[in-house]
Amino acid sequence: ETSREIKRANYNKIESQTGGLIKTRHQRRLEQLELNGKKFLSVSLDNGHGNENINLIWEQMNKSNSDRSKSLEEAQQNAIGPTKKNNALKDGDNQMIKIKTSYEFAGETISEEKYVNTNSAEAKAYLNSIHSNLNSTSNKNNNNNKTRTFRKSNNENNSNNKESNIKIKKRIKRKRPSIIDAIINNAKLQKINTLEKSRLDWASFVDRNNIDNELKSHNKDGYLSKQDFLHKVELNKDLQYKLANKKLNSLK
Repeated sequence: ETSREIKRANYNKIESQTGGLIKTRHQRRLEQLELNGKKFLSVSLDNGHGNENINLIWEQMNKSNSDRSKSLEEAQQNAIGPTKKNNALKDGDNQMIKIKTSYEFAGETISEEKYVNTNSAEAKAYLNSIHSNLNSTSNKNNNNNKTRTFRKSNNENNSNNKESNIKIKKRIKRKRPSIIDAIINNAKLQKINTLEKSRLDWASFVDRNNIDNELKSHNKDGYLSKQDFLHKVELNKDLQYKLANKKLNSLK
């Protein structure tokens, strides 16, 4: 009876839900993976966006490479920028400056105008003279303002002896003009005395003959020789003092 039931059932013809014979778990897993891959390909082909997605990815990769190259170029330009500025400053060292001077000679005022290098000794002497003149004028103005405020405060105290609390407003200090502004806005001629005139003449002579370095070296040598001489004098004094002490001790 059992054999008859088996023949009737015909287990060889039993099929799974997906079709075919009964399969193991591993076979089903492989079959599921294949189906998923086929579905993904079918969807991409049906939509027709397969090539477009690849092209978009390729464009994004190219853009990232171009952005990286641009950032590298900008970094190189930023690194080169300071060197260009330093070169421009070095070139600016060779600029010329206009010197305007006026002085009295034999009862006449003589004015001179000329262009000299900013690094020359004459230009440095001229700038130093302007700086000293500005300092002297500013000091005079400050002294005048102090005397005026002192007199005003004394008058107020004398007139208002009863009032104890008096608020005095501080004066706003005027900004001291810089040397560059004085040179740029030098509409009037700079009046100099005989000492400054001789200093400028000596500086121009040094520039014409290119003896600035020689003078500096000789000045250094002169300073060292002077120090050596003073040291020898001190040693001689010490020796004389010691000899005098020995003589005094021998007499005792």
